[in-house]
Amino acid sequence: MSKANGKKARKANVNPTSEQKEKILFFISERKHLLFGKIAPVGRTRASYYQAWDEVLNFCRDEVGVKYDDQNHARASWKNWRQQYLKKKALSKKTGQGLDENTALTKVDLLVEDILTETETSKYSKVIAINLKNSEKNLRNPDLYL
Repeated sequence: MSKANGKKARKANVNPTSEQKEKILFFISERKHLLFGKIAPVGRTRASYYQAWDEVLNFCRDEVGVKYDDQNHARASWKNWRQQYLKKKALSKKTGQGLDENTALTKVDLLVEDILTETETSKYSKVIAINLKNSEKNLRNPDLYL
């Protein structure tokens, strides 16, 4: 809390361009074995997890020019990009018409998809599988959701 005005200090509003997002996501994809999945597998510890996010944070600040405040801010951006991708996929499955101009996948979405689908132990790939199963059930029993 800032003592001068008695209000909390606000985090910087960082909105990376799509080119910056692509660079960040490519960097994340190279380290996804450390960033995602369970802590237990050989070679992955809690310390290596935080160190990997520190590397992402430093890459964003130094190489890409995106000034995230801390690891939480960088992870929040990843979560937002992931959620945007999942919403597009869910909407295309829900309508049954596939992707249209409103839900067309961008380069950023494709990079997120690559990260999620190639991470075998990731809980996010399990979320995609659950969403796909639920969408199949919805298609089989459409009267349940009217």
